[in-house]
Amino acid sequence: MSQSRVAHHAVLTFATMVVTTLIGIASRILLTRGLGPDGLGQYTGIVLLPLFSVAFLNLGINVSAVHLVGSGRLSPREASSVAFSVPLLTSLIAVPILALLAPALSSRYLDGAPVLALRVTLLALPAMLLASCAGGVLQGLGRLRAYNAISLAGPVLSLLVLVVATLSGGVRLGSALTAWLVLQIAAAVVAVVLLARQTGLRLIPDRAAAGAMLRLGVLPYAANTLGLASRRVDSVLLLAFLGTHALGLYSLATAMAELFWFAASAASIALAPEVARRGKDDKGALTAATSRMVLIVMGASLLAWLVVDRRLIALLFGASFVPAAVPLRALFPAIVAASVEKVIVGDLTGRGTLWVAPVSALLAFGVSAAGTVLLVPSFGPVGAAAASSAGAVAAAILTLWLYSRLYGQSWRALLIPRVQDVAAAARAIRAMPPFSRRAPTPEAS
Repeated sequence: MSQSRVAHHAVLTFATMVVTTLIGIASRILLTRGLGPDGLGQYTGIVLLPLFSVAFLNLGINVSAVHLVGSGRLSPREASSVAFSVPLLTSLIAVPILALLAPALSSRYLDGAPVLALRVTLLALPAMLLASCAGGVLQGLGRLRAYNAISLAGPVLSLLVLVVATLSGGVRLGSALTAWLVLQIAAAVVAVVLLARQTGLRLIPDRAAAGAMLRLGVLPYAANTLGLASRRVDSVLLLAFLGTHALGLYSLATAMAELFWFAASAASIALAPEVARRGKDDKGALTAATSRMVLIVMGASLLAWLVVDRRLIALLFGASFVPAAVPLRALFPAIVAASVEKVIVGDLTGRGTLWVAPVSALLAFGVSAAGTVLLVPSFGPVGAAAASSAGAVAAAILTLWLYSRLYGQSWRALLIPRVQDVAAAARAIRAMPPFSRRAPTPEAS
């Protein structure tokens, strides 16, 4: 696969993420206006349980599949047998246990949210795991059109549910959770169908493949778990300290912050299988150029947002959510740092160097947790955002240092944009549908 092919995949993935971002904003508008800060906080707290559970239950298969399939060490059919079977098995064990814990979680942390609602969201666990693991195999195959289809299916149907609810009298907690369930189940159905077309559907796992994927998945499993914990520990502690109203405001800030990551996520997704195919021949030049281009896009996006943030939040989400603008600004360092780290982790995933991510994630979790405990009681959502930013910056610095030591790319090559990078970024924008079908070629360092 040539550099232009990698760029083409990145542009397609970027375009998909732009579409899903717009759909996500529309959904978030309907949610915030229908639920208000308190209702949105309760909704966010309920869906945190399955989100955390997925991180604990995926066992790193979604990441190990990218390297093992992309490098040719496992056949797609072998990997898909594990991607289909292991999520179903782990869900069968976990869902009953979590359902038993639901009453205690509801009364202690969620202001008495309906226990039935909490239990129903657990039905999404097998769907979320299937979509994640099947997506890893498709990414390793380089089938990024199929991978992007998974990302699109759920948000479209979820938005339709929210629109119907709005027209029928307004979004309430039940309809919001229904839309979230539809999103997860639709993504899983699309993932299973697309992967079955590529490899066939096998529910009995290949034992050798399962062993290889689980062994290689140990480190990304730790990274995924710690990474999610570092990104969500602020929300959990904010909920425990200040309740659902504060979490509702902060959840909008974090949701908007994560929308800025789509350029870095697209680049990381396209980069990993290409680096896996190149093997030892890859010296990191493409990764360095990609990192610089992502920083250009990120910087321009954040500057544009600063001009309109309060007015746009009031217009889209309502005046009651304008206070979310301040914690969102405090998350800017986290947005930039996490974007660079995502690109480098995509490279490392392709190389099979999977120990860096859990080490940096552990640092991020420790810094974020300590900062949240210290800052949230006095500064509320802004303190949570500052703690999250501190953790993200610390993790990015460590990742950059380790990558530079391992593969020789300098910090300057990774972080300082060049004139040709601006031209390459412009070509990338022009190559996005519907502007052009021709993909740009990132400049090498």
